[in-house]
Amino acid sequence: MGVSDLIGRKALVTGGARGLGAGMAEALAQAGAAFVIGDIREDLGKATADTLRGSGATAGFVPLDVTDDASWEQAVPVVIDELGGLDIVVNNAGVEISGLVIDLDPADVRRMLDVNVLGISLGIKHAFRAMRPGGPAGQGGAVVNVSSVAATIAFPGIAGYSATKAAVDRLTRVAAMESGKLGYGVRVNCIYPGLVPTEMGNQLAQDVVTLGLFESIEHAVGSVVGLTPQGRLGEVAARTRRGRTPGSTPPSIRCTRPGRWAARTASSTATPTTSRPACCRPTRRTRCCTSRRTGWGSPPAARRSATASCWWCCAASAWSWSRT
Repeated sequence: MGVSDLIGRKALVTGGARGLGAGMAEALAQAGAAFVIGDIREDLGKATADTLRGSGATAGFVPLDVTDDASWEQAVPVVIDELGGLDIVVNNAGVEISGLVIDLDPADVRRMLDVNVLGISLGIKHAFRAMRPGGPAGQGGAVVNVSSVAATIAFPGIAGYSATKAAVDRLTRVAAMESGKLGYGVRVNCIYPGLVPTEMGNQLAQDVVTLGLFESIEHAVGSVVGLTPQGRLGEVAARTRRGRTPGSTPPSIRCTRPGRWAARTASSTATPTTSRPACCRPTRRTRCCTSRRTGWGSPPAARRSATASCWWCCAASAWSWSRT
């Protein structure tokens, strides 16, 4: 997303009070869009909007319960009136409740279905009604639904969450087809973030350890990263071309391979050979993730089995260095 890609666009970001949603709102602001955050957490949502407004963004807040059709009916006109239109709806709001299949709690599953499936369904519904020809915005636009890598992998402890995020994929495809068939002029797409160290992501890692599925948080994180196509954790941050927030200092790198705990704090000026644990440095026999010509990241898929020791060692920390 370039600096001036979205100048003049108007967006609504659900679940934008914190975490990924707040990061998306910030990215929209940096790309030149005006936006309103919709969230049930009014104090936090207003604070996030105020912070971004203080940095020069055109930002607002509207109370929104994505599971309530009447709440959408009240919120969308407010957004259109405040921004002077609506071009983008980011259906980001979601919840994750971990649990084993054998112990599924119907109330937990219903909660995830309500927020993750019904909430996005209503978001698409009201985006279509606002953006289609003759609607109160009426200029077409784009809907971005936030699914998850959980929709594409088999990771234990998140069966209900994975099911709801897989539903978002199917919902997106059908909605896009209907928009095209009926001439709404609204693009509908879906993204699949990997594990991100937000409050929800950190809680998930802790939960699967509590459930007895992994011996430590580090091993849980390494398992997710190993199943993630890009081979790294996600990151909520304004990124430079070199893949780091200016002036940031990556956290300590901790080797997750048993018996090789090599903690080392990497400064923003560290070189590849000093910013990784010793077991992550390239050798003649294996090429580690630090040796990729394209920059920091995981080994290519074809090398993962051959570089397993390096791969698992780097897994939990690769996110802080990977380029987008």
